[in-house]
Amino acid sequence: YINPLIGNVIDYDDVDIRFSDLNLKIAWHLSNRHKITLTSFYGKDNLSLNNETTNAGGNISFRLRENNSVSWNSFLTAVNYIGTINDKLQVSGRIGKIIYDYRNRGAYSFRNFSLNNAFVDEIDVVSRSNINDLIGELRIDYFLNDAHFISIGSKITSHNFSPTLRQSTILLGSSDIDQINDNASEIDAVVTSYFYQQRFRASTNVLLDFGLNVSGFSVRDTDYFQWQPRFSATIGLPARSSLKLSYSRMGQFVHVLVNPGLGLPSNLWVPSTDNIRPELSDQINLSFNRKINNNTKVTLNGY
Repeated sequence: YINPLIGNVIDYDDVDIRFSDLNLKIAWHLSNRHKITLTSFYGKDNLSLNNETTNAGGNISFRLRENNSVSWNSFLTAVNYIGTINDKLQVSGRIGKIIYDYRNRGAYSFRNFSLNNAFVDEIDVVSRSNINDLIGELRIDYFLNDAHFISIGSKITSHNFSPTLRQSTILLGSSDIDQINDNASEIDAVVTSYFYQQRFRASTNVLLDFGLNVSGFSVRDTDYFQWQPRFSATIGLPARSSLKLSYSRMGQFVHVLVNPGLGLPSNLWVPSTDNIRPELSDQINLSFNRKINNNTKVTLNGY
């Protein structure tokens, strides 16, 4: 029902939007303190915009066809474990697999039927971005008391990236597009991270939260290491007010290349390499909150 509505808003003859999701979750309660869950998700989204312009008769006769499409396919499956060892100690773990498939196509065909100047001009641009991940994670939470909490853990992710971009001067068939894959552009990478987090209430009006994430990224023959500290302090003030100060350093090993060229914008996901270093950001945030009454709250935030 949404296709005709969008067709009335944008200037395309044929608009097709489709999406579907499938979720599965199974839980096994081994005991009151131990549980294993199996989670799976599959999602598929497609957008297609087609247009045709024809001019017949007169001095110039031509037909212009425009076909734009983009699709996202995602698959995730994971096995999760959570166990309460005692009243203070909790252990959790996860292993899983993620598959992401992105496709974008912009195809154009111009046919001039004029007797004195008949010709055909075509261009077909296809981009694909595939990511296959294997993930393993372990976390330990320890509650010293009601006001003190400590968490440590580690996570390892094995990436396989396959960004592909192809341009053709003839229109490709669906079978040709399915077979487009650039094995030479495949990049394998491994991310290993260890984290520590501690939260405690220093006093009735002061809550402190600080931690550290140490990450390593291995790609080809290059290794990167990043220290990512985090800190936040929440201070209770009179008149139902509070002040929060936080600092965080974040590293990013995966980058998205956006091409706003022909047709719909396309995205290619690529990792850091020996030529492209990881991105690093430092953020400081200060916010003030005040509750005027039960229905009104004012927040002033700057970073």
